[in-house]
Amino acid sequence: MDCSLSSWILDHDPNLRRIPPRPLQSRQNDYESNFDYITLIYDNFRSACGKYCIAICPPANNFIEIFSSGRIISEDRKAEVNKMLIPHDRVLKVFSCIEETDRNLIYILENPKILLETKGGNNVIFTSNILGKGMKINNNLSSKFKGKRVILTKNKNNNLRWIKDWVKFYYNAHGADGVLLYDNNSEIYNQEEIYDAIKSVSSDITVEVVKWPFIWGVHGGPNKEWDSDYCQYGILEHARYKYLQMSKSVINCDVDELIMNNNNKSIFEETENTINGYMAISGFIVPNYCDEEVNNFSNYRYLDLGSPALPKWCVVPSKCNNMQQWKVHDISGFNNIQFSNEFISRHFRGINTNWLRKDTKVNEKGEKFVLDKLMIKSVQEFCS
Repeated sequence: MDCSLSSWILDHDPNLRRIPPRPLQSRQNDYESNFDYITLIYDNFRSACGKYCIAICPPANNFIEIFSSGRIISEDRKAEVNKMLIPHDRVLKVFSCIEETDRNLIYILENPKILLETKGGNNVIFTSNILGKGMKINNNLSSKFKGKRVILTKNKNNNLRWIKDWVKFYYNAHGADGVLLYDNNSEIYNQEEIYDAIKSVSSDITVEVVKWPFIWGVHGGPNKEWDSDYCQYGILEHARYKYLQMSKSVINCDVDELIMNNNNKSIFEETENTINGYMAISGFIVPNYCDEEVNNFSNYRYLDLGSPALPKWCVVPSKCNNMQQWKVHDISGFNNIQFSNEFISRHFRGINTNWLRKDTKVNEKGEKFVLDKLMIKSVQEFCS
């Protein structure tokens, strides 16, 4: 697995940090410990066409001058390269023009003036003493998933049985033959164990497990302000450009989400046949109620019609342009998108380690829960 990252982490100056977008009065108690103050670049890699270096970054915020006014030099040619910045929702893309012989870039900062935030919440101007950062240009790995139908997800400490059954479902039900999984600091197994669990479903599946060791970010807080959770947005754009440019189609969903339909159709195939190569999928929550102590997909039988799940999506990467953004629940830039009438997702609230949300209720049942015959049939047919 060639999963090395060329990252830039600010670890040399405790006073030099990204200013959070959320005002002090709106930050929850764990905001400071979970916000990413220090990552400037997640990864620096060659584009699929070979003409650009692409840096996927968290939002620059007060570091914007590093990218906008600073220079980027090809270390091999000792020449300045042209750059283009594309700021998106909770992620920044930097495209630098390079040549085939370029192996490293140097970010030259030349004493940029950077805005700092004091403990009292006041802002001061700071002249940085960072002189520059040399960064390797990693290879593009899109050829690995060329022509593949890929399921894309992130993971932390999820049960390997869940991951295996999740892959088995999409392999059998939709014809997935590629899995791209980003592992964010799992503690109970390593990348090789995840890889082996997925490959055990079928040797025909192309698998990449990317170690993604960055700070996850902060949830919405008391005011539901989703502005400080950068990590997953970085994953999606990184996956898009480094691994999936040549893929036939891609589903973005979590290990606790299964997309179903009554007619045994493939969500990949249906998306590929749409005009714009994009399909949005609505869904419902599968409540954390089952008669068994071991929570596998097959243990759940009820659907909560009163709790809609957040949307998922499937896309043909070649139909997206650089100004669009792959986001958690949609892709920007597709107009007049209709949700699928055939495909509905099931979000199994009990199939996760609750590493993001701590308030999952256990053994809950009420009148709004109905027996889900489609789910029972689909899980039995495609997960067994």
